[in-house]
Amino acid sequence: MHNPVRLLLVEDSKTYSLLIRGMLQELARDEYLVEAAEALEQVAGLAEVFDPDIILLDLFLPDSGGLDTLRRMKSVFPDKAIVVLSSVDDEDTAFQANREGAQDYLFKSETNPRTLE
Repeated sequence: MHNPVRLLLVEDSKTYSLLIRGMLQELARDEYLVEAAEALEQVAGLAEVFDPDIILLDLFLPDSGGLDTLRRMKSVFPDKAIVVLSSVDDEDTAFQANREGAQDYLFKSETNPRTLE
């Protein structure tokens, strides 16, 4: 028996959170153990009880915005793989995020959360 990938989803949109969880469930039912936070203030508490293998991170949260969100997340999880999931469809931001330690930068525009509503 193998251990599932421990994924921390940091996303303030409940719609996108449901979409991502649904996609993971459909594609790889038992491959992921997902914990979620809607703001960076929740991440500190989760860090004490949940050790993620990978983090999916929205850059714009109620308590943080832009690349500062990535920097703050890297300070909590300095050695973890962070994939930015953002509605900011800007190549300069994506390149800067990668320079600052993001493993990848995915645009939310590739999905349509309205299908869940």
